[in-house]
Amino acid sequence: MQKSIGRRQALFIVLLLFVVSILLRLPNINRPLSKHHEYNSAVILVNIESWRQAGGGYRFHYVPLLNYQNPGDKCPQDLPNIDSSGNILYLSFGPGWYVIPYFIYQVFHLPVEPVYLQVINLFFNLAAVILLFLLCERLFDASQPRRYQSILLACFLFMFSPGILWYLGNGYVTTGIMMPFVIAALLLLIPMLQSADNIRTSRLIFLFLLIIVLVYIDWFVLFLSAVSSVYILFKIRKDKRYLPLLFAMAIACITAITILFIQFASYAGMDNLMKTLLFRFTGRSIVNTGDPFIVRVGSIVKNIVTSYFPLLLLLLLSLAVVFFKKVRTSFTAPEITFLVIYAPAVLLYNLILTEWSAVHEFALIPLSILLVIVATRLIITLAANRVFYGVIATYFVIACCQYYFINRPGKVSWDGTPFDIYKKLGQQVQQVPADYKLFMNNWNAVIDVYAHRNITPVVNIDSARAYMHRYNIPKAVWIDHRNYQLQKIVILR
Repeated sequence: MQKSIGRRQALFIVLLLFVVSILLRLPNINRPLSKHHEYNSAVILVNIESWRQAGGGYRFHYVPLLNYQNPGDKCPQDLPNIDSSGNILYLSFGPGWYVIPYFIYQVFHLPVEPVYLQVINLFFNLAAVILLFLLCERLFDASQPRRYQSILLACFLFMFSPGILWYLGNGYVTTGIMMPFVIAALLLLIPMLQSADNIRTSRLIFLFLLIIVLVYIDWFVLFLSAVSSVYILFKIRKDKRYLPLLFAMAIACITAITILFIQFASYAGMDNLMKTLLFRFTGRSIVNTGDPFIVRVGSIVKNIVTSYFPLLLLLLLSLAVVFFKKVRTSFTAPEITFLVIYAPAVLLYNLILTEWSAVHEFALIPLSILLVIVATRLIITLAANRVFYGVIATYFVIACCQYYFINRPGKVSWDGTPFDIYKKLGQQVQQVPADYKLFMNNWNAVIDVYAHRNITPVVNIDSARAYMHRYNIPKAVWIDHRNYQLQKIVILR
């Protein structure tokens, strides 16, 4: 660390490390979908195939579907997110994370297989890493002699966090693919928040477009925009030149939400859309009356640990050294601006959507760059020479161990369940004629991908028969299984 490195060296090393991160993932790439929230990949693949079966996503106004188009895969119209043809509509988030892979699969005529979705995910990962490199250039002081070591460290910590290794590799999720856009928005926003002199029409236009794209994927940008707007209001008191920035962000959010509502309502109807969104918000937010709030917070903490344990360990050790040795640490003005707008946005996102964050580990992905920036600042202040390299080596080993412990290489997961168990069951179910309704207990969406059919989850065979009689379903089968190993397929009367 005595000799500083330059921009080209740092970028080359970052790209080299990205290749290493791909190599680490290879044992899991293209294995059968199975665990650790891979049902997200499953629903994306189901939607791609369903839109193809129907003749194209335009027939549904590109509203995502959760079912295939076989007669036996349609559902009774007893919920607001089920259309008149029996299709189950996904209206919880913007359709961007469905639409993007659909068009990539269509343009390149790809078969509906998980490996291509994983490759798409890796490209989003690469984009996020490069943009993080650029963001760190904005944040870290240009006069700092170890500036590019800091940038290199930040990219390294981000790339090899266990949660990032998984959710920007195998586990395609909405919060994963939005990260390049979030970082790009920060790249535009932070300089303008630093000085009104940086507010230019071109930057406002690009920020406007980024906000629209982000709302089309996930709701996180609304929290970031809200916090940023409050920050801008304080700035406006001293400098009216911040008004265009506030106006651009507000209009962008309104425009994005309007576009989303028009698209969804044009197919589902405004009444059905509002009922669905209210139902989903009630179930996923802080107003959920299920588990006590403290239990959900405990689950969120657990998700943070499983995603970022090595990073948290570094942070805690660094903070301990700073506290006990009374080491002076300081953040640059851009870093402070980043912390002031980004930390509250992440907190509000995960706090308001408490149930969502407690159940879905990947809801904590936006937290990654916050932890990375703070950890980098502390480590670069404290560690020098051999200690620095020791920190990197230790982090790498712990991150790899955690990643492989949770996502064990080979054919069997850490709890003894074969990774292909859903695939085998799904392939066996394919024999059932397309006009039969399928029922089973302990259902998982991954099975549907390999069955190319939708299975309706019920408690037992009697519940399946009651469902048939209630909705006048003429043909159906019960999939009798033991721990997802097919026992028999029972024709229901």
